[in-house]
Amino acid sequence: MTDARSSPVAPSQRHEIIDIVRGFALFGVLVANLAFTAQWFATPESVLESMATATIDGYVDLALLYLVDHKFISLFSMLFGLGLAMQVRRARERGQPIGGFLFRRMLVLWLIGMAHAVFVWHGDILQYYAVAGVTLLVFGRFSQRTILMSGLCLGVLSGLMPWIGLLLGQSGVDPGSEEVLARRYQTMTEGSYLDIVRMNMDVIRSDYAKVFGDIASSAVIWYLGPLWKALIGYAIGLSGLHERPEDLARIARRLLPWTLLIGLTVGSIPVVSLVGWDVWLSSGGPWARLLMVPVEFASVALAAGYACILVILWNRGTGRRIIGSLAPVGRTALTNYIMQSVLMVLVLYGIGFGLIGRIGGTLCIAASILIFGMQVAASAWWLRRFRFGPVEWLWRSLSYWKLQPMRRR
Repeated sequence: MTDARSSPVAPSQRHEIIDIVRGFALFGVLVANLAFTAQWFATPESVLESMATATIDGYVDLALLYLVDHKFISLFSMLFGLGLAMQVRRARERGQPIGGFLFRRMLVLWLIGMAHAVFVWHGDILQYYAVAGVTLLVFGRFSQRTILMSGLCLGVLSGLMPWIGLLLGQSGVDPGSEEVLARRYQTMTEGSYLDIVRMNMDVIRSDYAKVFGDIASSAVIWYLGPLWKALIGYAIGLSGLHERPEDLARIARRLLPWTLLIGLTVGSIPVVSLVGWDVWLSSGGPWARLLMVPVEFASVALAAGYACILVILWNRGTGRRIIGSLAPVGRTALTNYIMQSVLMVLVLYGIGFGLIGRIGGTLCIAASILIFGMQVAASAWWLRRFRFGPVEWLWRSLSYWKLQPMRRR
């Protein structure tokens, strides 16, 4: 019998639909991260308004807020929890203890995430996934119902963070002073690589320091957000639903109308607020911040709706052929996620092409399609020759404390 802790999942044991959904989620994450970094992280408003695409960018940004922001990272978080549950189920079936191994696995992921945040891009999410993954181990012996209810309760708490911050006298909505934004913009346009590393470290320190001064935009929210969504995915993974394709497709068809209805109606609150009905966060008053709770759940609902569409297409022969190209990207998601950050730095920062301040939301979408298209082709090429992506290989080798075979036989 193969030890659950000594070897990773064989390619034949993978579930294609999970890889497809993960690949799709990775595209949305790229769009959101590129648009945020290019426009809102540091670029002065005067620069954004002077762009030739400024008018259409305004509409594109509303569409991104409505259909992309928080949706794809929610989907990615649920898949993270589902993947962890799959490992736990396999270990239970083999009668093997797995707690120590998974703790080491999450520690390695945290180290990769911190290296990514410091040396590449400040907006890393892997470090928070790693902490959430360790937390999930506490729920290892709980029932699926308890895990699911715990996730939903933590989701309410996560949505209440802006309101709790207000009660504590914190704004929770200030992205940074004009001086901070100007300093970031100068670093991104004119700074050296070492300057960029220092900026990344300043952002990381700020996220953790805000726990006491601005809880709604601190590391706490970056931890709670992935955690409660991962708990939902963890409960689904323990159920084994992903291993029953017909049941999965049937449930997806039933859920699709409801997920789209909730996601598209309740999820319109931030968009409506920006267009003219100003009841959002700081301008809407203290009780308006409670709207963040339904908006958080609407993001998860729409994310689930996207997954349902993919499951339905996958269950049909023609649909499976169309979306199947996403599977290699999903199988090498960790490598592709980090490579997206590397390419984003090369495209936007002054040490590369220096396009920050010259591209808005419209061109960010075009650039995302181009980058992701290259990743689809590169991932398929790579997996025809190797078993894992480079970063996946490093993660697995360090987790199993044994060099994993890389080349396909």
